Amino acid sequence: MTVPERRLASGATHVVGRLLVVVALASGVVGMSALVAVSPLLIHSLYRDGDWTQPGNVGQAYGAASAILAALALGIVGISLVVQHTHFRRRQRAIRRADTRDIVKQALDEPAFAQCWGSRFAPEHIDERLFFYTNFVVLSWSDAWEEGDLTEQQARAYLSSFFDSEIPRMFWERHGPLRHLRLTLTRRDRFDAMMNEEYLRAIRKGPPSRTYEPIASTPAVATTR
Repeated sequence: MTVPERRLASGATHVVGRLLVVVALASGVVGMSALVAVSPLLIHSLYRDGDWTQPGNVGQAYGAASAILAALALGIVGISLVVQHTHFRRRQRAIRRADTRDIVKQALDEPAFAQCWGSRFAPEHIDERLFFYTNFVVLSWSDAWEEGDLTEQQARAYLSSFFDSEIPRMFWERHGPLRHLRLTLTRRDRFDAMMNEEYLRAIRKGPPSRTYEPIASTPAVATTR
C-alpha cells in the first residue's frame, strides 16, 4: 500500500472511530433519557399506599441522575464539536495541499512557468523541475508523518536513502536552512529536524552514490509536408 493510500485509510479510520464513540455516548444518553422519562410512572406504580418517604428518597436520586444526564449531554456536544473541527481542519489542509500541488504540476509540465515564482528554485545548471519534484517527495513524507502514517524508523529509512542522491542534497542545502526550528517543536518541526539530522549524517558519510543526472532533452518531432 502506498503512502497516500495509507494516509487515506488512516484518516478514514480515525473519523469512523470518533463517530462510533459519539454514537455510543449518544445511545447511552438516549437510554438514560428514556429511563428518566418513565421513572415518575414507575415510582407512582410502586408506591400507591400513601407512604411517600421512600419515593422522596428516590426523587433525590432522580435529581442526581438528571444532573449526570445533563453533564453527559454537554460532553457529547463537546466531543461532536471537536470531531467536526478536526475534520474541517484536515479538509482545509487537504484542499490547500491539493491547490499547491496543482500549481507546481503546471510548472513541471511547462518549465517556463517557473519564472513566475520569482528567483530560481534551483542552481543555474540544474533543471528546476528536479527541485519541484524533490519538493513533492518531501511534502508527501511530511504529510504522512503529520497524519501519523509514518513511524520515525520508517521516516529515517526513507530520508537516509533520499540523501544518498545528489539532487536531494542540493535541494536541502538550498532550502532546508529556511525552515527555522522553534523551541517548542510541533510534529512538522520534528520532521524537519529529522531531515536535518539525516542530511548531516549523509554528508559525514561522504559523496552520494547517485550523482546528478541531467534530464534528457526531448528530441524534436519530424514533420512532413
